[in-house]
Amino acid sequence: KNEKEEDEEDEEVGFRGYKSRVPKADWNKIQDMMGVFRRLNDLDAPDAPGFHRTSYSPPTPTRLSHVGEDGSARMVSVVGKASTTREARASATVAMGDVAFRLLRKSQGWLAEEERSVEEGSERKSEKEKEERNKNETLNEAKSRRRGTDSDDKKMDKDKKGKGDVLNTARIAGINAAKITSTLIPLCHNIPLQAVDVWFTVNFSSKTVEVHSTVITHGQTGVEMEALTAASVAALTVYDMCKAADKGIRIKNIQLEYKSGGKSGVYQRDSSD
Repeated sequence: KNEKEEDEEDEEVGFRGYKSRVPKADWNKIQDMMGVFRRLNDLDAPDAPGFHRTSYSPPTPTRLSHVGEDGSARMVSVVGKASTTREARASATVAMGDVAFRLLRKSQGWLAEEERSVEEGSERKSEKEKEERNKNETLNEAKSRRRGTDSDDKKMDKDKKGKGDVLNTARIAGINAAKITSTLIPLCHNIPLQAVDVWFTVNFSSKTVEVHSTVITHGQTGVEMEALTAASVAALTVYDMCKAADKGIRIKNIQLEYKSGGKSGVYQRDSSD
């Protein structure tokens, strides 16, 4: 065959022609390398045609990462670890009673029109009754009575007016907390954060506020603690701003929802948990 015919044949048979001219031992190495590439691509494009999803299960730990062999606390070394994009999401739940939840709704402007009308009418009626009582009492007696009989509802109103928007304040507190996690948690690394977000889902039927946080970085260690700290402090801030109306507010279910990046790969909390 002349050179032109060989080129045309190579073009026709393509990869198979290349295979036939490679020694078997070298071809086996190429096959192994192609298998590695397929598995790596599968992590980024699991739905691509011709690829199959592979799963990675990290080995079961035999001891806590922050406890040395002698039992002493230690910071985990990240020397030599690859820098990758890492993301973590966490959540917490704030459950409150009727009075606190109603006042939270009022502070956010979420009262229905009919509720607002009833409340405004009730407030006007209370003001008239209060004026009538004051006509028959001395100033000192009136002050004494108000000091001793202020309702939780009125106390919460005073605190609300002084502290401002509950959820926006909690959001800022959560973001700030994520940035100082290494100061609050002794063995956490000081990590530069690329993004922090905190938001809320309010459930009117269960009278709960769901706190959600997301933290992203590009570095050598994860940001699970930053996400958990953000959700926790945001929930505590909601408690602080509503505690005048209800000391029994509960903060519960502080948990990691999702993480990605790093050697351990992706974690997703089971929705049935």
